[in-house]
Amino acid sequence: MMNEVNFVNLTLEVLLKSGIFITSLNISNILLENIYLNKIHKYKNSIIRELPPIDIESIEKRKSEIESQKIKVLLPYLKKLEKYTSEENLKTAYRNLKDVKVSRSLKPILRFSESYSSLQNKIEYIFKKNLCHEFLHLASTYYSEKTKELFSGFRQWKSGKEKGAEIGTGINEGYTELLASRIEKKKPSLIYRKQAKIAELFEYFFDNPKDMEDYYFNHNLPGLIKHLEQFASREEIIDLIQLIDKFNGKNQRIGLIYPEYQFIKIQLTLYEWYKRKEKSSLKLGSFRRKICSDKIVSIFLNRKIKLQRKSLKGTPIFKIDELVEEKEKRNKLSEDKIKEGIEFYAGRPFDEVYCKIFHTTKDKINLIEAVRLFCLMTDIEFPKSSRKELNTLSRKVQCLILPDKEKTDLEYEAGRILQENIDYIWLNKINEQSKQKIKKCQ
Repeated sequence: MMNEVNFVNLTLEVLLKSGIFITSLNISNILLENIYLNKIHKYKNSIIRELPPIDIESIEKRKSEIESQKIKVLLPYLKKLEKYTSEENLKTAYRNLKDVKVSRSLKPILRFSESYSSLQNKIEYIFKKNLCHEFLHLASTYYSEKTKELFSGFRQWKSGKEKGAEIGTGINEGYTELLASRIEKKKPSLIYRKQAKIAELFEYFFDNPKDMEDYYFNHNLPGLIKHLEQFASREEIIDLIQLIDKFNGKNQRIGLIYPEYQFIKIQLTLYEWYKRKEKSSLKLGSFRRKICSDKIVSIFLNRKIKLQRKSLKGTPIFKIDELVEEKEKRNKLSEDKIKEGIEFYAGRPFDEVYCKIFHTTKDKINLIEAVRLFCLMTDIEFPKSSRKELNTLSRKVQCLILPDKEKTDLEYEAGRILQENIDYIWLNKINEQSKQKIKKCQ
């Protein structure tokens, strides 16, 4: 297996033979960056938030809050997006369009002429032809003023005393530009062309690429990571996402070799992952042809370069007990007994009902059991075989069990609505039971 030092040396050799200019400054950059880049991520091998925020409000209500005249310049992009993706994926767009500020900048034209400020919900632009990229940022971004957390497509950011913490910027910019190019039916912008290619390689890991699109518009980086754990360990995945972040930042510097080194490594890493599970020679060949459009990557593959890999088993996104432990719990507390407890504590907050029934404290609530309890209380069938349905329910239940100080404004409101729904269901059940008792007495 090839270690990092040998890989760097071979990269330098291949780049030199390819005619790319190398200086001692370039080499120093690689060595210094390797030291620095191991320190910049405060949340090493983790993500800022394991469960993305959800918007429980209806599509119809979100759409009714938009004033078309105020967002006239953005309406063409909204119409295109409505045709391109599912209605459920438009919820964030409708929410942000309610109070977005759009202005045409008269500043001198620099490298970046358009921008979207997530914190201010503001788009500035010079050329309309580049607006689609920023509009997609708007359509996939949620910022919580309360927790100072930002979720934008595959990017997560949290403010801090220093620079805060951030992950997913690179893959987010790449996928945003990839979608923009498809919606506008043109090639990706030169600034983000390499990031867009990386994002397109990620799509190969999905039987249906639209699933990746769903993760993006629901700012669900945890879901993307969980899906990729079929091909690599959690640690490998997060390391690669962070490497793409580093590449994204350094790719804007002209004349440095380090971005080229990173770009090669990212593509070869994804190829190694894809080979682990993909049995179809046609799909594998398609993936190989895609990355071999880069002449330097083609040289590496032809020389049978293999990157060093760790074989650590991935950890789940959700902190869920193993099935064996869950069965043991289920044996100790039967479903009938849970139902009896629910009837006794009906009308109280969900997290309090859970703690009373399972004889535990709020800081030890088990997510799977909480989902099961929620299903029993709302007459929903527990998803035994569908991971996607379980994830969706888990994201809802988190709004009921998270401490208020940790909830975003959106989660707080979602939790309130869910609690009202539970109370309504139980009120109807109690009324129905009372009617049946009266009938029996008569």
